[in-house]
Amino acid sequence: MKNVLLLMTGMLLSISSYSQNVTYEAVKLAELLLNQSWEQQIKNMPVILTGFKSQIRQAGATEKASNIFADELAQAMNKDQFINIYAHVISLNLTQDETVQLDKFLRSDIGRKFLTLSNDVVLPVHLEPIKDRAYKNTCAKLDEIDRTSIRCR
Repeated sequence: MKNVLLLMTGMLLSISSYSQNVTYEAVKLAELLLNQSWEQQIKNMPVILTGFKSQIRQAGATEKASNIFADELAQAMNKDQFINIYAHVISLNLTQDETVQLDKFLRSDIGRKFLTLSNDVVLPVHLEPIKDRAYKNTCAKLDEIDRTSIRCR
């Protein structure tokens, strides 16, 4: 249980450390990027939280502890925190000049078009062929009992 608490504390503290050594330009770029993808991020949040709950359950946490952790994590994973994370990664990997250039590009007509295309790639209609292939391959690998659990055709 001590390991689980250390894991949870470390994750929450690491989120707050992202605000250090971040440039203004990186924050502005992060806001632009996140505003383009926030709806999709929110839709993915239940999957992310379920994954974290599973990880801490495997580390020995009780169901109650994993549920409380998921609730706390959901509150901590807000738009401002994601902006901090994006800005931190940008600041670590791009120079200030590169950040300004990228921001300028993404705010241009072609840049806005690129952002829209980038977001459209993950729309369900575009992911259907991948999902169908994975579903077919999964069903081929399962025995009869497991096939009925996910309704293989």
